Amino acid sequence: MITAADLPPGSPQQKRRILVSGATSTLGRMLCHELYHDDRVEAILAVSPEEQPYYFSDLDPRRFVYQQININKPRQLQNLCLSTQFKDLELDSVFHLAFLRQTGRPER
Repeated sequence: MITAADLPPGSPQQKRRILVSGATSTLGRMLCHELYHDDRVEAILAVSPEEQPYYFSDLDPRRFVYQQININKPRQLQNLCLSTQFKDLELDSVFHLAFLRQTGRPER
């Protein structure tokens, strides 16, 4: 019997395991909720520098994992990649929505 684990990554029958950076941005939040309710998605690892917001608290932690990290800080990014959660998820897709935020007014 063939299981989902036997299928090559990207097979139509295999459910996706996705990393979303910038998960607390407006776009990231909407994407995380859409992916969570998509039957083709098995798990989501969402990362953002902010603490986990209330709007992710009702999601099943077996399918949705949130980690507070700033991917612009090499040590935090390395710790994420070495974490058990990251390794166990065996991610196959990434949505990179993290942006550098500018403070003050842009120069002209």
